[in-house]
Amino acid sequence: MVISTNYNLDNFSTADRTSFIDDAFALARAQLLNYGKALNLTSYLKSEEDFLPWQRAISALTYIISMFEDDRELYPMIEVMLML
Repeated sequence: MVISTNYNLDNFSTADRTSFIDDAFALARAQLLNYGKALNLTSYLKSEEDFLPWQRAISALTYIISMFEDDRELYPMIEVMLML
């Protein structure tokens, strides 16, 4: 699977763009895709105008953040980054 934001994702339907995000993070959770690549896919969201891709990305990011809630050193740093 090649994930590139060099393509004009507007050529894909909202459902397809939502599925790209869902699939990338599902593969990352299954350790079949590097989280960096899944997170890189979200960089296109700055131009995303539809709700569903944003909702799925927020859900995936919330899951990642929740994995670090018990880490007393890392979680405060994540909280600071979220405020930026």
